[in-house]
Amino acid sequence: MKKKLTFTIDCGAKTCASVPGKFCHFIELKINGKNSCYIFGRLDDKDGWIQRHDECLKNGKNNY
Repeated sequence: MKKKLTFTIDCGAKTCASVPGKFCHFIELKINGKNSCYIFGRLDDKDGWIQRHDECLKNGKNNY
């Protein structure tokens, strides 16, 4: 059986934080910089911000 889930996250337009220090509740921050999302996996740092995973951006693009 397949199900489609829809949920709301609090994030920036392209980052995992809506404002500095306020991160999406699906993110796991690591001190070694290997940050990850519980849904999409590894996340990249971009200019000091944590970039949302490409799949997260793609799936949420209709909401902006």
